[in-house]
Amino acid sequence: LEVVAAVRRMRHEGVTAGGAELSSPPRYLIGVAEMPLADPYDPARLEQKLDAGAEVVWTQIAYDVEALAAWAEAARARGVFERASVIVGLVPLRTAKGARFMDEKLPGVRVPPSIVAALESAGPEAAGAGLGDELAVAPVGKTAARHEVRLLAAARIEDHRVLAGVVR
Repeated sequence: LEVVAAVRRMRHEGVTAGGAELSSPPRYLIGVAEMPLADPYDPARLEQKLDAGAEVVWTQIAYDVEALAAWAEAARARGVFERASVIVGLVPLRTAKGARFMDEKLPGVRVPPSIVAALESAGPEAAGAGLGDELAVAPVGKTAARHEVRLLAAARIEDHRVLAGVVR
């Protein structure tokens, strides 16, 4: 929170955290990370980040439609979408093994069993058929439609393509 507030002060007041005046204040876009599917999750922490000056929220990877939808509903009720843009982190899944790894080892990431099963059924062809891309983007589109919020979905994919779009 202190870093967000310091960067905001530099941008708005032209003064560093140490008190030095800047001849040309930076024109930063202030963004923060968020783990909306972490257990436990504290929504007040996000509000503190926004109060400190954050304008963009980039979430941890989200594959679980129901959990992301529940978070979006709570965030909307708290006014998050009026205060900041939200970018949902995406990483296309290539294999069932990779999906299981993310589910078990990455904090705040949940990969539903139905997604793992779909990747297992598709076998090695899953990546080439675009199934991993589709499974990664679906939670964002479904959540945005269900809760009438605008979410930006973005991901850098290892073969240097970019999977991105504004979903509303």
